[in-house]
Amino acid sequence: MKPERALANLPSSARDVLGADLRSVLRASATAGNPRRGISRKNKWDLWVAFCSAFGVDDPCLPGVLDKLPLLMCFALQYRDGRLAPQGAAVKSRTAEDAVRLVSQTFTQLGLPDPRFNCHGRMDVRLTNLWRDWTSHDDPPRRLKPVPIQVLHAAQRIADTAGSLALATTARMMWIGFFFLCRPGEYCETGYSSHLFRLCDVQLYLGAALLDLFTASPALLRSSSFTSMTFSDQKNSIRGEKVGLAHSGHPVASPTAAIANQVIHLVANKASPSTPLCAFCQSGTWFYVTPSMVTDLLREAVAVVGPSCGIAPEDISARSLRASGAMALLCSNCDPVRIRLLGRWRSDEMLKYLHIQAPTLVQDLSQRMLHGGNYSFLPNTVPYDLHSTQPPNLYWG
Repeated sequence: MKPERALANLPSSARDVLGADLRSVLRASATAGNPRRGISRKNKWDLWVAFCSAFGVDDPCLPGVLDKLPLLMCFALQYRDGRLAPQGAAVKSRTAEDAVRLVSQTFTQLGLPDPRFNCHGRMDVRLTNLWRDWTSHDDPPRRLKPVPIQVLHAAQRIADTAGSLALATTARMMWIGFFFLCRPGEYCETGYSSHLFRLCDVQLYLGAALLDLFTASPALLRSSSFTSMTFSDQKNSIRGEKVGLAHSGHPVASPTAAIANQVIHLVANKASPSTPLCAFCQSGTWFYVTPSMVTDLLREAVAVVGPSCGIAPEDISARSLRASGAMALLCSNCDPVRIRLLGRWRSDEMLKYLHIQAPTLVQDLSQRMLHGGNYSFLPNTVPYDLHSTQPPNLYWG
């Protein structure tokens, strides 16, 4: 998106003054707090520009084309069959749909109408029918599976045996992600997220007393009975909201233990309050736990105990931990409303993360169905014939 287009009709003096400001606000508007999404939108727009140029269309905004949708649908087709897709391979319908969405949003960033919508402001039926047709031909999506707790314990044993600070920190972040139902961008450094938990976002309590993270002794921090994290800038949360959990009773597999040990390491290395919680200092150099580090540790653990759990290494990744915590709560018969509150889900989107394949969830369902299936209906009401001299039979005995 070129700011010069928006400034074209202004006097040159105004262009000189507003040029830098416009670039700044357009960049912020394009990224909307997610730089990775902004980069993706730019890449799709560049593909659209190249697509238009290949057919002799110099202006990708198509100013002389009243109905832009057919050309946009052809772009979607070439993206779907791999001619335009970055990897040169066919993609699923949702990926092609996302490419069209990003291109269309760039139109709106330029102050132009979104070409996907008709004159009534609704998605054009040609597009909805196209997505429906392509979706019907897509292969079933491969869903990541939640990670059983025995895999997490195996990952902890691997980290303990290795004696590596990097693995020890990765294991702590694993437990934090599991217990707090976190997204990878909240407990790992993704390279583009600005939503990481920081040291100042953490609280540890001993009973009702709030511990000072920077002055309390390591022994006192490790004895904490409750911990909370402030969601200052995380997705789907109320800013400033605190979510807390009590000690699980396990010496390692506990939200209080994982956070206390990480706090002790950060404070010992003179970390500032704004230091990301996933940071660790080795030989004077700071590093950060990444999603790939968590994924590698989990998959190494799955290679050891996975066959007994019915999962393979490729079934899981760091993104599985959010579903893992929710699945563990569901299998323990926790109220779904409480699961949604802990996971900061605002809708039934939570259900996408859960799997019915877990035997714990279904082991008594057949018995319940036999018991609950014993029911009867009220008989249908017999229509009353207005021309009949006999009253309707209302007896249901």
